[in-house]
Amino acid sequence: MYDHLQFANVNQDRSTNYDELIDLSASKYNYSSELMDWSNVELTDNGTLIKGSKEHQITQPGFQMLCKQLRIPDPFAKHIPWDLLKHNIDTLASRSDDAFQLFFREDGTVVSVAKDDFVPIPNRRLIDSIRQHSPDVKRGVISDVNMEIDVVQPNFTDEQSFGDVEVSVGDIVESGLKFHNSVSGHNYTKALIFLWRLVCTNGMSMPAKTGMAKLRSRVGRDLDTSITAFLRQVRELSFDANSTVDQFKSLNRPLDTNEFATYWSGVNKIVKDDEFVDQQIFHVNEDTRKVNMANNRANKKHPDEHPLLPTSVNGYGMVNNLTDAAKQFDQSTRVKMEAFGGKIVSEQVAQA
Repeated sequence: MYDHLQFANVNQDRSTNYDELIDLSASKYNYSSELMDWSNVELTDNGTLIKGSKEHQITQPGFQMLCKQLRIPDPFAKHIPWDLLKHNIDTLASRSDDAFQLFFREDGTVVSVAKDDFVPIPNRRLIDSIRQHSPDVKRGVISDVNMEIDVVQPNFTDEQSFGDVEVSVGDIVESGLKFHNSVSGHNYTKALIFLWRLVCTNGMSMPAKTGMAKLRSRVGRDLDTSITAFLRQVRELSFDANSTVDQFKSLNRPLDTNEFATYWSGVNKIVKDDEFVDQQIFHVNEDTRKVNMANNRANKKHPDEHPLLPTSVNGYGMVNNLTDAAKQFDQSTRVKMEAFGGKIVSEQVAQA
């Protein structure tokens, strides 16, 4: 739909070493920022930005942030026609009195558009705080969008800690924390409870309602004070770990047709590929999927005549397939798939 737009590539690197992540952050992912108002920026027909006499490419996530700052829904999710989208951007920008920050890579590429009062937490400050409580990085990803660090069995409190759990014989799951940080304004600093399955080294983060700590820095607020308060919230997440593990274990059963239909539809909204969802995640054929969907629809109309039936899909296995398949996608889609897996787990009623 937007094939004519000249988006710049999003840089991304991986490392399981704290020092390497710090070095990458200080060199390749170190951005300059400029406080501006909308009258100083023009969007061209090919999606580049003109600032003064210079033209700058922008990354797709950066373009989405530009729309967000103008309160325009994500155009890639809403499929807004380009002519209408550009008209909306030009009109809203001309009427806006708000200031904003542009974040630039060294090559002049715009990687994000953030609020004027956004204060980034330097990646090194966060890394130094994390590794005091967890010596090893399970997964580290740093990009123009954000930095993600997964740590398992961190020790933030002596009273309650994260540990391993055997969901089924020989299938061990580690619990820990996923940290997000962005120095270019894509999101605020946060930590979520994280489950990592060792069998196929795939992970899943839990949604905010289950367990999340967040840090919102403010202009004039001491960063050390903000980080200390954030780590205090992280410590409290340790107490949520056991209940999360119980929810995960309770998913080790056949899904009924209502659950099948709900989760299949939720995954396909992210992936948008019926065949892939059938074969790679739910491990069913098209006919079986349609039968399950039909039973769910019939149950909603006549629950007494058409009770929900069990399916051949084990919930625990399906979630593992989902998060394992997520590794094939770009960072943004992978995060959505892993988060949806966490949402499924969080909806379970823990069984004794």
